[in-house]
Amino acid sequence: MEIVLRAAVPDDVGHIGRFILASTPYLRYIFGNRVEPVLTALIRSRWSVFSWKYVRLAEVGSKVVGMLLGYAWKERSLFEDVASGMRMFLHGRGHFVRSLPYLWKLRDVTGYVNRGEYYVSNVAVAPEYRGMGIGKKLMETAFALARRKGTRAVALDVEEDNTSALNLYRRMGFVNVGVRETVLKGRRLKFLRMVRYL
Repeated sequence: MEIVLRAAVPDDVGHIGRFILASTPYLRYIFGNRVEPVLTALIRSRWSVFSWKYVRLAEVGSKVVGMLLGYAWKERSLFEDVASGMRMFLHGRGHFVRSLPYLWKLRDVTGYVNRGEYYVSNVAVAPEYRGMGIGKKLMETAFALARRKGTRAVALDVEEDNTSALNLYRRMGFVNVGVRETVLKGRRLKFLRMVRYL
């Protein structure tokens, strides 16, 4: 089986959205039935933390089977955070105002990028293709991108109960450097911050 990795393009919004929701299911709790329009707007934008420009897709044949979304610390900007918030407000309609406390909670436990780091925001592989080395190949791509961008480490946040992802990350040399927790609409979320130094 040949796995081909490629940079995403704006027309990949459907694939990217599907994988983001698979790897961050709690977005549905936050945006409810507005999650697809919100994600579509965020992915299509060049000025968003979920932008297609930060995505690499894995393909087997002509089928998209996995995704990596990541960026270096110097690529993130306050402007992107503000622009992302504006898109959430415009496309989330009333859900955005109700969701703001949850977004702040999540912001405090995931997604922060330290100077000198490459941050892996999302990694996902289609269920029927798991265990075939696609996740490993996506993470190797993250390491290559991190080196190319001059970072000294790759960081990510993973839910404590995601044992298959934790096992992969540990096998690839990640170490746990912290734990952060929050409660989101009655559901306790516990994230491990993991880092691999390059």
